[in-house]
Amino acid sequence: EGNRVYIELAGICIFGNEAGIVTNEIEYKQGLKHGSYKTYEDGLLIRNEHYENDVKQGWSYSYYPEGPVKSETRFEDGYAQGNSKVFALDGRIITCMEYRRGVLVRKEEINRKDNQGRNSGLWKWWNDEKGYLEREGFYSKGLKNGYFKTYDDEGNLISVEKYVDDVLQENAIETTPLRVK
Repeated sequence: EGNRVYIELAGICIFGNEAGIVTNEIEYKQGLKHGSYKTYEDGLLIRNEHYENDVKQGWSYSYYPEGPVKSETRFEDGYAQGNSKVFALDGRIITCMEYRRGVLVRKEEINRKDNQGRNSGLWKWWNDEKGYLEREGFYSKGLKNGYFKTYDDEGNLISVEKYVDDVLQENAIETTPLRVK
């Protein structure tokens, strides 16, 4: 269902399956995808992408069936480019990826939970307002284990704390600031 101008698709066009359920909603301009491209599964939005002149551009989002964002990836000239994130159902970032011209160059799994729902592995926290990394540290079986680092808004290391089984090691020699002469 949609419009045509001089045979070419124009405006929002809605596509469906044989049962009449909407599967795609695509914006066209002069016969080319230009604008929002939405994909539905069982009537639920599962992907929202953006196109300019038939080429994927800007942010692309995928969604959980429950509604929250599952992933976000930026595209330039049809290629994934820059930082991409995958989110858990509760909204925490669980994977950070970096793309260059569509090639995955870095992938980091963070903020994970074990089978009992306890924090596990590397965890990172970002400043909600400015988006910079504020703090990072390791967990094992839900307990702080290892080094917890705090950063300022320019990415400079402010402090390092060492934990063993959730207990701060007050005088850990490796966390003592060094004075450079």
